[in-house]
Amino acid sequence: DCNLMIDGIVGENTWNRIMRE
Repeated sequence: DCNLMIDGIVGENTWNRIMRE
């Protein structure tokens, strides 16, 4: 699903922000 792919990219970006905190 296209939404799943987009959510995966956004989720990974968000996860990187959390890990940097």
